[in-house]
Amino acid sequence: MISPMHWDLVDPKIRKVLAVLLKNKGKLYHLHQIAVESRVSQATVFRIVPMLVSLNYLTITKIGKLKLYSLADNAKTQGLHNEKN
Repeated sequence: MISPMHWDLVDPKIRKVLAVLLKNKGKLYHLHQIAVESRVSQATVFRIVPMLVSLNYLTITKIGKLKLYSLADNAKTQGLHNEKN
């Protein structure tokens, strides 16, 4: 969990991606949709999202071959949500 005083040490692009996901916690997003709403390139989102999944900040929902991502409901993301507000 990132403490408020260390939030500025996180890459701005990761912060933008997390901000989109924090805005609508229960919503499912495709990589392209995250890229558009965060105004981060698709290639960068394609690199960031798997890292956030491996760190348990995001969960994957598979529908056939389609992968949708949402903010995980755990202590890490609860801490992020409280720090951003």
